[in-house]
Amino acid sequence: MTAQKSSAADPARSAAAFNTLAAENGHALFVGMDSWLKASAECQREIIEFLAHRLEKDGTVAQQIASCKNLMDAMTLQARWAGETVRDYNDEMTRIMAIYTQPEAARTQQRHKRS
Repeated sequence: MTAQKSSAADPARSAAAFNTLAAENGHALFVGMDSWLKASAECQREIIEFLAHRLEKDGTVAQQIASCKNLMDAMTLQARWAGETVRDYNDEMTRIMAIYTQPEAARTQQRHKRS
């Protein structure tokens, strides 16, 4: 008889424990979703700024190459552009990874201008 009483009380206790856990996890989910949305918006903003900056640089280099008087100067500019482009993309990947891996306050302090 005692076993039946305790087993009858277990579902009620389980439901109460579930409700408490769900409330705690619901708050954690809300905070997590808010952080994820902020990071996603920051990531999109970062990518748009990066692309605008890269397009500006690429346009400048294209104009410089078009105005070169000889092939060697054009190849030198293109080689410099390629190296700078690789560095810029590597820097951008570092920034994007930081957005998703560092707390918001740390990202705000570390934000720096592009070269």
